[in-house]
Amino acid sequence: MIRPVAALAAGAVFAACVSTTTPSTRRIYHADETATLAGEAYAPPLDDGAPYWTPDPAQIRDLEEALLDFMLSSWPADRTTVGRLSDYVRQYFGVTRAGARRILVNAACRAYAEQNPDWDDAFIMVFDGGPCFFQAEFDPTSRNFDAFNVSGEG
Repeated sequence: MIRPVAALAAGAVFAACVSTTTPSTRRIYHADETATLAGEAYAPPLDDGAPYWTPDPAQIRDLEEALLDFMLSSWPADRTTVGRLSDYVRQYFGVTRAGARRILVNAACRAYAEQNPDWDDAFIMVFDGGPCFFQAEFDPTSRNFDAFNVSGEG
């Protein structure tokens, strides 16, 4: 099912949707779904990520094994501290940056997911959401993170 772009009040979520899947704590998007989101949604992190590709489960496992330690060492001092990785639902997109494959992690806290049960149908884009939302980019070849951003406070 394809859903239209949705825009909520300032400081809220902007999203476009792709095929529906069973909700869980994470969603790995296929290359064609990522391309659809990049073309139809307000999703700046995807805008310059072509060609898109589909991360495999082993790459996601490597990423998740390193993610919490990376978050704890990189979390901005001016934001509330991060809890457990299980406190977040995560979206994974295969993007390309300067010819190199990266996995974009787009995360939202469980409270957001509970209020938005179709969170995995859309690219979650939030302004001023605070530590409930973060993004990171992972290099599956070196198994290192290249970028990290925690949403600001409104």
